[in-house]
Amino acid sequence: MAEEKEEIFADGCKIKIHGYPSQLPPFVVLRKARNKLGTKYDVFKWNCEHFVRWAHGLKPESPQLQVAILGVVSLLVFAITRKY
Repeated sequence: MAEEKEEIFADGCKIKIHGYPSQLPPFVVLRKARNKLGTKYDVFKWNCEHFVRWAHGLKPESPQLQVAILGVVSLLVFAITRKY
């Protein structure tokens, strides 16, 4: 994880905020997030969704990843059962 200026992160695009997932004050969330600076990104174990949820004091999980994995497993099951 790394911290960078908003303008650099946005790279000319508009940033959309999709709610605030907890009741923690922003300074607490920022302190927790900054304590994780330098943590290695891992798409399966520690991606941006895990990180945001953890910083907000929630269970670190990734709903998008869960849906993607379910989709892949479903396709595999469909492909295997179609052969027989």
